[in-house]
Amino acid sequence: MRNDLTDNMKIINFRSDLPVTSLAPVYDYSILENNIGDKVNMYEILAHMKNRYEHLKNTLTDEFDKKSENVRYLMFNKDILNSKYMINLIDHIRENVDFYCNHLRLQKPPRMWLQLWCNFLLADEKIDIHQHAFDKFSFLSGNLCLKTKDTSTHYLNPQRYFNKQNEIYNSKNEMGKLTIFPSTLPHTTDKVTGDEKRVTIAFDVIVEGDNKLYMHNRKHRLFENNVIEL
Repeated sequence: MRNDLTDNMKIINFRSDLPVTSLAPVYDYSILENNIGDKVNMYEILAHMKNRYEHLKNTLTDEFDKKSENVRYLMFNKDILNSKYMINLIDHIRENVDFYCNHLRLQKPPRMWLQLWCNFLLADEKIDIHQHAFDKFSFLSGNLCLKTKDTSTHYLNPQRYFNKQNEIYNSKNEMGKLTIFPSTLPHTTDKVTGDEKRVTIAFDVIVEGDNKLYMHNRKHRLFENNVIEL
C-alpha cells in the first residue's frame, strides 16, 4: 500500500504481490482523496442538510426516531439534488471522477450517472462493513465529509481482510474531504461519540445498463430524483 500523490490530492493503493501461479489472486484497488473544501461551500450544503433533517424530525416525530435508518434513506434523501447548493458539488465530483479514471488509465464508460444520498449519524451510530456493489456493473463510489469530530472511515483490502490479514487504510474524516474508490471495496466507519453528528454525502457512479436495476431493485435507494447523468 502506498501514496502516489501529495498535497491536497493523493491516491492510496492496495496491490497484490506478483503471482507465482496462474491462479493466484491479482488485484489493484485505488482510493483517491482530495479536499475540495476551498472550492465548494460546505457550510451551505451542511446547512441545507441540517434544515432537511430538522424538518423531517419535527414532521415525523416518533416515526423519525423509531425508524430512523429507513426514514433517512427513503425520505431524507428524496430530491436532495433539487438544490442550488448541489450544482457546484456535482461539477467537482465529475472532475475528480475524470481525474481518477485518467490517472489510473481506466477505460471510462461512455455514459455514467451519479446517485447521491446523505448519511446523518447520531451518537453511538456507525456504518458497518459493506460494499456498494459487487457485480458485473460495479464501478466507482465515493464519500464527502460535511461534518464530523474524531472519526475515520476504514477501507479494507478485500482479499487480505477475508483472509484475516487485515490490511486497512484508515482515512480521517475532515470537512471537505472527497474520497473516490471502487464500489467493490469494503469499508466501515467509527462509532460517533458525544453529541457531535457525523454528516456525509455518499454517492455511486452508475454505468449504462445498471441504472434501472439500481433504482428499482435496491430497496434503500429508490431515488429516481437523486440520479443525474455525469
